[in-house]
Amino acid sequence: MAPVEGDTAASLGEDLPPLFGEAFSRAVIDRMLGAGRAPVIQSFGIEPQVVVEHCLAAHRIRRDRDNWLSAITVICGVLFLPGFLVWLLVFTLRTTMAKREDKRAGALATTLLVAVGALAVLFLIRMPFTGFWAWYGRAAIVMPVVGWFWAKLICERTARDLRERWAGLLAGGGVGAKIPEAVPGNPGDAAEQVRKELARLGAEQRSNSVFYAGPKGILGMGTRWGSWQLAEELVSAEPGKEFHPFRSWDVIVAIQGGLGMLERTSINTGGFPKPSITHWIVTPIGEKATEVSRPSGTDVDAYTIRTHAIQDICNKQQFGSGDRHYLGCSGPSGTAIW
Repeated sequence: MAPVEGDTAASLGEDLPPLFGEAFSRAVIDRMLGAGRAPVIQSFGIEPQVVVEHCLAAHRIRRDRDNWLSAITVICGVLFLPGFLVWLLVFTLRTTMAKREDKRAGALATTLLVAVGALAVLFLIRMPFTGFWAWYGRAAIVMPVVGWFWAKLICERTARDLRERWAGLLAGGGVGAKIPEAVPGNPGDAAEQVRKELARLGAEQRSNSVFYAGPKGILGMGTRWGSWQLAEELVSAEPGKEFHPFRSWDVIVAIQGGLGMLERTSINTGGFPKPSITHWIVTPIGEKATEVSRPSGTDVDAYTIRTHAIQDICNKQQFGSGDRHYLGCSGPSGTAIW
């Protein structure tokens, strides 16, 4: 879940900027699921699709809250407009006076609220009208106050719900995001579009195609921490005979097999965790590039380059030109690329 908005969280003692969480959720949804958005760079170490799903769930919870508040405004405010306007004027004056640095202004604001409350009680007891208007006048005084308490309970309940979800996610658990907006009822409706955009976002995150932007390094990974090089002169085991020819892919397959055996190594600390081995295709782009384009065609399946295309790039790659193939191995201690 996105952080709770400050206006409702303030009642729980939180010091967040007003509407921060709501603005954050809305910005994430618009930028990640908006029509015609540019391709998204992978975020290694985080799942953007999960973030967007929780933002959608938080937006739905806030929308339900707003619907309740709108209903309360109509029932307790619009239907009893005279009393609503009086209370609104009183609280507006009190808030304006309380913001002043003068302590006397704050005391005067409190006095004003107490005086209006006393007049309201007196008006309830000694109503100058009779019949229908007498009862309407009493309701016009009471109902806005009831609506205010009702709205306060709804806002606090919503803020507490969002805060508990947010805390649960930070603790590594929490409730999964429920997004009925992504469950299409009919082909072509808005929910179908949301579902497709979420699937597209997940496919981009799982893509094995990355982009190298010179000094910025691989986008999404950053600059490398260290590097090493190995260069050996190949000599035939039997003098006078040529060694068997091989291709780059043969070396990569041998390295991949060796990396896959790391988990079988005997270590006193309990064994080596199973590494994640991935074939990456790195496309060079300009350092100041503002947008990238994902590969497409028969060699690509859901933004993931197929194995036969990877093998072809690996065997034909040249230093300083075109796409390059790298073999990545990730584990708890970091990531290495060959």
